Amino acid sequence: IEAPVAFFELDRMGNICVVDTNNHIYIYDQDGNKKHSFTDNQLGKITSIDTSFPLKVMVFYADSGMLVFLDNTLKEIERIILKDSGKFL
Repeated sequence: IEAPVAFFELDRMGNICVVDTNNHIYIYDQDGNKKHSFTDNQLGKITSIDTSFPLKVMVFYADSGMLVFLDNTLKEIERIILKDSGKFL
């Protein structure tokens, strides 16, 4: 893993999902090969990620109150603004 790691999670497929200190997300396979990456610095610092369902990775940005959902290649598929959703205060 090339960049300084802020935190990481393992998914059910054995991949490592890494968030580095520059707010980039990378997925590495079991052999440590980088497969995919994602960055969106306009939303603020990444607070957490959830890889429970590897086909729909959830990324939470507390600064902007935003959830971003990524597919298994880390392409954005959906955004939810929590304050506008009516489900959260």
